[in-house]
Amino acid sequence: MVKKKVLSGERRERIKMIEPGIEISIKRQCELLGINRLRVYYDKVMRPDRYEKIKVEVKRIWEGMPSRGARYIVRELFEIGYRIGRKKAGELMRLLGLSALFVRKNLTKRAKGHKKYPYLLRDIKIERVNQVWSTDITYIKLASGFAYLTAVID
Repeated sequence: MVKKKVLSGERRERIKMIEPGIEISIKRQCELLGINRLRVYYDKVMRPDRYEKIKVEVKRIWEGMPSRGARYIVRELFEIGYRIGRKKAGELMRLLGLSALFVRKNLTKRAKGHKKYPYLLRDIKIERVNQVWSTDITYIKLASGFAYLTAVID
């Protein structure tokens, strides 16, 4: 990936100072200001996105099965007539902000600084309704954000 060089405020001002039609040539003006002449003549060309249709299909396939990754998406695209590689499919997924949703290991590791509470129900015999309640909360990642799931057990 090519990194773009960001011009500092001073260098940006220098480029603004270059004016065609003055007695000093643009080449000489660039030499005096210490900048490359290509910066003066460069006009960025906006190219059409040749993967626009494929991006729509990638998003549609991912929304149908968000647990699948780039390899699955490449197979699905191949079936509907698009020929791209796994790496390009992964790049398009990153550009669209998509990633395969799957359960990751060790999500519930205890932080070292947290207090460890004792299990208070160890020696209690539970014999009736409403004697003991328990609750838990977790979140489920969705394409549009998170949904929270709470369970209360009697």
